[in-house]
Amino acid sequence: MFDSDNGTERVNRKKKKGKMWKTLVILLAGALVLGAGAYFITSGKDNGVSESSGKETIVLFSSSALKEVSVENGKGGYTLTVDESGTGTVPELSGIPTNLKNIKSVVQKSGKISAAQLVKEDLSDSEEYGLSQPSAKIEIKYGDGESFKISLGDSVPGNVGVYAECGGKIYIIQNTAANVYFYGYNDLADLALTPEVDPENEVVIFGDIELGGWSRKEKIMISRTEEDEDTPLLVAAGFEMTEPKRRLVSFEAADEIFNSVLNIHATGIEIMHATQEDISEKGLADPYTYVKYVLYEDTDMTKPQYFGIYVSEPDEDGNCFAMIDGSEAIYVIKYVPDSIFDAEYKDLLDNMPILPYINNVAEFIIKIDGTTYDYVLTLDSDENLTVVCNGTTIDTDNFRSLYQSVLMLSGEEFVEDEPEVTEPYMTVIYKYVNTNYDDNEINFYKGPLRRYYAEFNGGIDFTVKEQKIDDVKDKCEKLQRGENIEVIYY
Repeated sequence: MFDSDNGTERVNRKKKKGKMWKTLVILLAGALVLGAGAYFITSGKDNGVSESSGKETIVLFSSSALKEVSVENGKGGYTLTVDESGTGTVPELSGIPTNLKNIKSVVQKSGKISAAQLVKEDLSDSEEYGLSQPSAKIEIKYGDGESFKISLGDSVPGNVGVYAECGGKIYIIQNTAANVYFYGYNDLADLALTPEVDPENEVVIFGDIELGGWSRKEKIMISRTEEDEDTPLLVAAGFEMTEPKRRLVSFEAADEIFNSVLNIHATGIEIMHATQEDISEKGLADPYTYVKYVLYEDTDMTKPQYFGIYVSEPDEDGNCFAMIDGSEAIYVIKYVPDSIFDAEYKDLLDNMPILPYINNVAEFIIKIDGTTYDYVLTLDSDENLTVVCNGTTIDTDNFRSLYQSVLMLSGEEFVEDEPEVTEPYMTVIYKYVNTNYDDNEINFYKGPLRRYYAEFNGGIDFTVKEQKIDDVKDKCEKLQRGENIEVIYY
């Protein structure tokens, strides 16, 4: 929908020698006296440059006292102001993040404009060079109210430059010098809507994340969790959901889905300074989806940066409108499917309901088919584990095998709608060494097709195969009889 030319190569200038150099020095000295820090040279054969030589550059304008650059072109053009320190700003983009690299390029290239060749001493054939209807008109204000004007026409055959009119003569200007005058506001705005990061080679540290919008069934809140020696859980990804339910976030989701919010670029700006009416009209007052997130600049996580991106419903071609925190603009982007924008609760959910570290568990209770197995765990100063169940000491290695089997009761199929259940067939309860932590309880209810519903923290998300439940029951019975058991990996 939008075009951009982000070329920022510097103009190659060849050294001047002999008479040409002496002439330039003399003219420069005269211009500094008469021209408030600027000088103009519209030279041809008189100073050693022939129409066909192309071996010398011709300085058309130079000033270190730029004030303003105004451009009219097919993209609408732009106006850029320059302060005393030489820093450029774009007034029309106030309140919108800008492309500092492109703005700096405009200032640098406007401070000195050179031609590669003089083509004609007059404008008699201006139409032939596209200068009767210029492709770009440039006015540079400098000093105390002085201005310099130049117009650009057609591209030179072979695309080696562009024809330009200055002071009634026709020149050729290199593309690298002229490209900034074909910019529009889209080229001077920063179209990177989210941080530009290479997750493969750069450390990306996410903090809390919020996912919402009317396209989602429920708002999702994700918090970063930091493990310590006392925590009862092993949170592999370092994140857990706090809404709509307290759940672990899968490692794959944290790695893939979270990173999909990075490196999102707009194709252009739809409205530079959006009103509330504009925001409503473009579907952003109540966005289709949004992501709010925190990134840390440092590994100690002491320097948080806060971001937010809000997206409208995509059209049939995948185009949609977007806004970001800290900008007044409405942008156009390509919707990214199968990403954080359309991630649902089930996409982020770890199929392991809980992963308590065995050394942090004080009591491990299994109630299954009417029988209760109460395992009391004691850890001595050398971290030697002793296990007693219903008054009987249990072989530690065999108990670890049982414990591993229970942890492997991972979800098989996601349950979309909460089923009606009665009494659980099996209950697993974790009580922790650190009594500041609440007990955790998982209930398993008989379901259809040789499966059990697994309920944790007041909600059923997955089914578990009947074979796994039967395996736990069998191991509990064998432990009480003093038989050896082994872990069966499914």
